[in-house]
Amino acid sequence: MEKRKFLVVVDPSHEKHLALERMLEIVRQKRKWDLEFHLIMGFELGDKTDTDTPMEVVRANDWFNELLRPLDELGVSYTTEFF
Repeated sequence: MEKRKFLVVVDPSHEKHLALERMLEIVRQKRKWDLEFHLIMGFELGDKTDTDTPMEVVRANDWFNELLRPLDELGVSYTTEFF
């Protein structure tokens, strides 16, 4: 069986997570591939001279649990990395 590997980047400073939504679409297609997902959760700071650039994003465990709940409900196997 062919293995498909996916890297999914989630930026907590965004409200919408397109890569995560696409991952859910792939899982729901139920292809006959062996799927492997790795989620990177973090963000990069923008221009520090711009006063509108957020200097940090604070998210509680509940936020991450809620974000990942659809994956858990579908029984998706994935690894997660935070930075």
